[in-house]
Amino acid sequence: MRKISWGRMMLDFLAAAGALGAAFWIRFHLVPHLLLVPEPPEVERYVTAAPIVALALVVVFGVMGVYRAQRGVQFVDEFFSVVGAMAVTGLVVFAVIALIRFEEPGGQIFSYSRATFVIWLLTATFLITVARYGVRR
Repeated sequence: MRKISWGRMMLDFLAAAGALGAAFWIRFHLVPHLLLVPEPPEVERYVTAAPIVALALVVVFGVMGVYRAQRGVQFVDEFFSVVGAMAVTGLVVFAVIALIRFEEPGGQIFSYSRATFVIWLLTATFLITVARYGVRR
């Protein structure tokens, strides 16, 4: 029977959800001059997406074997395992956001910003790596 690291799963879930909030802030408030729309989207859309994206990350990490209990694994091996799983997670998330469109009042169509999710991928990778390094120490 496999030992599942529930603590690492929860840590990754929280890091992924928090990273989406950070990515939204970076994309729409830290660098607003890169905004291609007149005003930033409603934050509620991204708050709603955060647990879904975080759950997708945990599921992909589980399928990719990132949560397998391994003794004596070097941090660099764990890091590359996380980076590989994040690449697959990125593909899954981009596929999902490409399919999701919301019709807003007035007939406008809302879709998630791909740039925000690129920032999320980088931020989540960083946060998960730092959290795992911190747990190791």
